Amino acid sequence: MTSRSIRVRFQADDGAPFTLMIEPWGMTYDLVGSEAMFVELDAGATDDVELVYWAGGVSICGPGRARTFDSTGSLLHEF
Repeated sequence: MTSRSIRVRFQADDGAPFTLMIEPWGMTYDLVGSEAMFVELDAGATDDVELVYWAGGVSICGPGRARTFDSTGSLLHEF
């Protein structure tokens, strides 16, 4: 994690699986059971991060690069 980044943890509930979409790249991850993952966004102190809930999922969009990690912290993708 850089000094200008934010890390957000997303976790599904056993009875409420959902899709996590990383914008603007359109990459999706399906979280089921109690599965969790992290999204790390490059952002400055005044940059906005957008979270949008939609039927069956959540989208996250930041102003710069993004990285995704599994629940153990292993890198999945870099955008």
